[in-house]
Amino acid sequence: RSLYKIDAEDSIFEQLEIAIPEELGAKNMIVDSDGNCHILMMSVKDNRLSYETMEMWIVDSQGTLVEKIDFSDEVKILNPFCLAIDQDGFYYMDSFGKNIYQIDGQGKLCNTVEIESVEGIGVGEDGILYITATNQEGSGCDLYGLVQNELKKITEAELPLSMAKYSNLYPGRKNEVLIFSETSGVLIYDSEIKVLQQALSDNDFPCSSQDMIGYGMLADGRFVCVYEKSEETYFSYIPIYGERK
Repeated sequence: RSLYKIDAEDSIFEQLEIAIPEELGAKNMIVDSDGNCHILMMSVKDNRLSYETMEMWIVDSQGTLVEKIDFSDEVKILNPFCLAIDQDGFYYMDSFGKNIYQIDGQGKLCNTVEIESVEGIGVGEDGILYITATNQEGSGCDLYGLVQNELKKITEAELPLSMAKYSNLYPGRKNEVLIFSETSGVLIYDSEIKVLQQALSDNDFPCSSQDMIGYGMLADGRFVCVYEKSEETYFSYIPIYGERK
């Protein structure tokens, strides 16, 4: 029922003065290149998410609610696991792990891209929407790029088999997208030289995948891992580039 923010490497949470009504709950959240949080809110009935309401709440880096976007009826029926926003302000989401839906800044459905078994989506530094999806054999995961609404499989980036979904993708440095899985670590795909590299392995995480309760990328190139141990919550900051301590 509340939103909080915390400064990097701080230990004190600040509760934001944003009231969340009892009939709404947060389904997902992403951060754009300007540091604004886009929180996908859905209606709640009997402690379960329902589809009468779907809104995007935009909270700026100071913790102020600046806009609410009411999604159209065509979008409200979707059940998204994944969420992304591109540099032009278009949102992207799946529905039950199937297809990618493009939604404009007014909450209207613009386009649908057909794809099966979606695991994760995210926009790379090059502005391309990248998609991870389980392959047809069910033995691994493939990487795709969406360019001008055309879906292209990236054959140079065959992702290693993982015991967890490649659930989040983040922009890296020039022409890069960072691909995350709790059990396979963080991989970097460079769209210019078309090379996939391992940046972090699961051994670089301070906890097991079962104990990991949150994760994300900071703008300074550090991966943030949130985990619980002995009823305490810890934030671990792991550099993607350069030396690690």
